[in-house]
This record gives sequence, C-alpha cells and structure tokens, in this order.
Amino acid sequence: MASWLYTEDYTTHNRLQNLKLPKAPSKIIEPLTPQEIKKVASSINRNSYSGERNHTMLVTLLDSGLRASEAAGIILANLNLKDGYIKITGKGNKERIVPIGKFVQMELLHYIEKVRP
Repeated sequence: MASWLYTEDYTTHNRLQNLKLPKAPSKIIEPLTPQEIKKVASSINRNSYSGERNHTMLVTLLDSGLRASEAAGIILANLNLKDGYIKITGKGNKERIVPIGKFVQMELLHYIEKVRP
C-alpha cells in the first residue's frame, strides 16, 4: 500500500522500499495411499483404447514420478524398454534419464505392440 502511495505521489518517502516480503510456505503434496492407487486403477476400463492408454500412463507415472507434462511429451524415440529408461525433456528444456521398472516396461511394450494403432 505504501509503495502505491509513493508511486502515486501521495507520500514523499517510500517506507516499504527495504521491506522484504515473506515467502509463502510451499505445500507438501501427500502421496496417494495404496488403497487410493487401487481405487484409481480399478476405475479405468481397460477394454478400450483410451482405457489401455490411461492405465499405461498411470502405471508409468506412479513408477517413475514423472510430471504429467513430461509424460505427455514422451516419444517412442526416447523410450528404451530394453535397458529400462525414458529420456525426458523436463522444465527448462532440461533432458534427463528416468529409470522404469520391469512391470512398466512390460505394460509399455504391450501398449505399443498390441494397443497403439
């Protein structure tokens, strides 16, 4: 308020120029419980193309800890199922290698070979 008063010439001195604003506390996101994961997974109808895709994305996200935007940007050229990793382009266009487990490797292979057109 005092800065606005100063910039609008209501005061001659900006009393807040040396005042540092407090940082907002960062929220810690609680992970899903095993029961919540089962509930989400069981809600996906795997008898459709989109259901298989959603299930594959869910297990990939849960296994790797990727951000949704990173998972959405995965291309086949960056997927190495033999060695078990995905090359990801993350925030700030930074590339990194993210390992994936055997179950996710099998799910991705099934999706690529049997489901994806």
